[in-house]
Amino acid sequence: MNHSYLSHTHHVLPDDLKGADGQSLMPKIVGALHAIAAKPDVTPSTLLIVTRRTCRILVAIRDDIWRERKQCLRTAVKAGRDLPWSAPDIEMLQDLALTHRRDEYEYARARLVEFGRLLSMDGSGIAERLGFERLCDILNVNPVRRATLGGRRSVSLRRLIFSAKAEDSADVDRDGLTGRGPLSEAFYAAYCDDLLQKCLTAHA
Repeated sequence: MNHSYLSHTHHVLPDDLKGADGQSLMPKIVGALHAIAAKPDVTPSTLLIVTRRTCRILVAIRDDIWRERKQCLRTAVKAGRDLPWSAPDIEMLQDLALTHRRDEYEYARARLVEFGRLLSMDGSGIAERLGFERLCDILNVNPVRRATLGGRRSVSLRRLIFSAKAEDSADVDRDGLTGRGPLSEAFYAAYCDDLLQKCLTAHA
């Protein structure tokens, strides 16, 4: 088997999520953040900040796995030029594109779905307790978006993050575009999972 094809797949985790051995620090970091959020005297600000940080880590892990799986597919296409000798490599790479780091991926996906649902319900009343301006500070909403949203009293996490897509609007890339923030990713993960469950139920 030509293992040179497999050498093209590698981990590309951000440096702040790697330990000295290059392995993921996700379980340790998420555990530490969970311990902070679980304190009985935790403030709404700290709770939301910790939740954002946790979701950011989960999104980084998920996206890392996506990139590696896509790399497997790209490498499989390149290996196709050496058929039939590369057939075993292609089969392995195609399998990896579906199963690579499956447990980590499912953990990150499921936790994002869980966070998205909890944030949507906001049973702790975080949005109301923080108020519009403080909520926008934590979510990194730029002044223009704040003015557009009008600082309404009846602001909700779902409206501000998922509907208005205001999270991290203060961060603009070179093309003048803003990316989805970590809580927005959690909302979207929950939304997609709900759609999937409805489809599965409808066709059961």
